[in-house]
Amino acid sequence: MAKKNFGKLIALAAVAGAAAAAVSYYLKYRSFSKELDEDFHDFEGGEEDQFEEETPKRNYVTLSPKMEEAKVALKEATGQAVEKAKNAVGAVKETVKSVTEKTKNAGKEAVDSVQESATDAIDSASDAVKDFAEDAADTTKALAEDAAEQAAETAEDAAKVLEDTTDASDEIDLFAGDKLKPDTDSATIEDETN
Repeated sequence: MAKKNFGKLIALAAVAGAAAAAVSYYLKYRSFSKELDEDFHDFEGGEEDQFEEETPKRNYVTLSPKMEEAKVALKEATGQAVEKAKNAVGAVKETVKSVTEKTKNAGKEAVDSVQESATDAIDSASDAVKDFAEDAADTTKALAEDAAEQAAETAEDAAKVLEDTTDASDEIDLFAGDKLKPDTDSATIEDETN
């Protein structure tokens, strides 16, 4: 029996809880309804005319409800963007190609200029060496000619000295020969004395 009474007690508690919840909901709804009516009546005054008089000036953009038109427009815009990107890439390629060609030409011109300068320097050095060699040859020739002239003069002088020496020697021989000749008279005298 305790089980039957306990079940009745739980059922009574559930009914009492439901009644309390219904009363609470009704009271809250009634107070909310009163507050809402008060707020609504606050806006009912002359303010409605004020909202109707002011018409907002807005720019509206019409939207196409058709998705197909949007897809076509998107494809066209994408195609144009791709085309512009391709043109930009082509322009960049041409610019890079042009800059590369100009750099290549500038490098070639620099190499040509260096080669030309080196060739000019070699020619100048060659001319300077030729001029120096010619001057050295002329100087050597002049010195050789002077030496030959001096040698010829020295030889002539030596020949004159030799000739003079020979003449002097002949004179000495003649003079000495006269003096060294035995006197036949004196020799005979000496022979006789012995």
